[in-house]
Amino acid sequence: MATTRNRRAKQPPNPVETWKSIHGEVCANHNADIYLYSGAIDHTGCERLSEEVKAYRSSENVILLLTTKGGFPSAAYRIARTMQSNYSNFIICIPSYCKSAGTLIACGANRIIMADDSELGPLDVQVYKQDELGEYTSGLTPVQALQTLRIEAYKAFEYYFLSTRLRSRLQISTRLAALIATRLVSGTFAPIYRQIDPMRLGEIQRAATIAMHYGLRLDKGNLKEDALEYLIGGYPSHDFVIDRQEASHLFNSIRPPTDEELILAKFLWPLLKDEPDDEEAQIGFVSKDFPATLKKPDGGANDREESSTGPAAPPPGPDGRKPAGKGGAKSTGHRGRVEKTQRGSENGAK
Repeated sequence: MATTRNRRAKQPPNPVETWKSIHGEVCANHNADIYLYSGAIDHTGCERLSEEVKAYRSSENVILLLTTKGGFPSAAYRIARTMQSNYSNFIICIPSYCKSAGTLIACGANRIIMADDSELGPLDVQVYKQDELGEYTSGLTPVQALQTLRIEAYKAFEYYFLSTRLRSRLQISTRLAALIATRLVSGTFAPIYRQIDPMRLGEIQRAATIAMHYGLRLDKGNLKEDALEYLIGGYPSHDFVIDRQEASHLFNSIRPPTDEELILAKFLWPLLKDEPDDEEAQIGFVSKDFPATLKKPDGGANDREESSTGPAAPPPGPDGRKPAGKGGAKSTGHRGRVEKTQRGSENGAK
């Protein structure tokens, strides 16, 4: 009898009850509704998330768990505006990566939560390459190219001018030396400048200002002075990693997650992993009734304990295992559902 009691005492806690407890504690601590968005930032996803907010908004604040490789800045702006318009306090939780357009959403948050291995990305707008299929380039590339050409042209003029004057032992006049240097520089750089299309340059320059204008309108005081300008043009590549330490120089309110927030993210991890481009994004409201069934850490399934909503459940940690069923948890028109939205396609920033 004693052996039986000990075995019962050593049984792991019910994962469904653990989920409900953790979810309830996080919601109570922040007085917040919780949503997740994992996938490309596009207009279809924006509309889907907006519908979820309209259907389930019940608290003063909101927590958005977000993982994304990027998307369209106009959709990112609308997502952030939806959260700002419907809630007094917008908190964004980044369990992993949140790049490009995802960083623009973060610019509209009142507070940012980043784990040790979380990362944001620069805001330089990505535009389609001319005559290339599916390839992007940074909107800052042409501007930086012009700056480089200007610097190099000035250096070349200075070199030719001084060399002409000094090597002639000042026998060649300043005027003639300047004329010689001008012709040499023109002959060298004119073919390069003729390759620049001013109309294309104007289009890219206008696209590069999108993030600036959206960021200025979304900021509610969390961005530090000149942080937006640095996010747009201060990093050497679009893939540059902005971890929590780096982000603390850009945002006023940023902190690591609490133990409860980490556990909550681990429960939802299979749905928070951004999927391949041909897959669907995971979007939805997260309630205390989700998930209702969990897998054990070793991959074995616990006895099914259906709640009133009955969605299929993911495994409890970010170990790379896929949730039960294709695409993870899914339900039909009830609290705790996780809807999938097809990623749209649109020319513009990525």
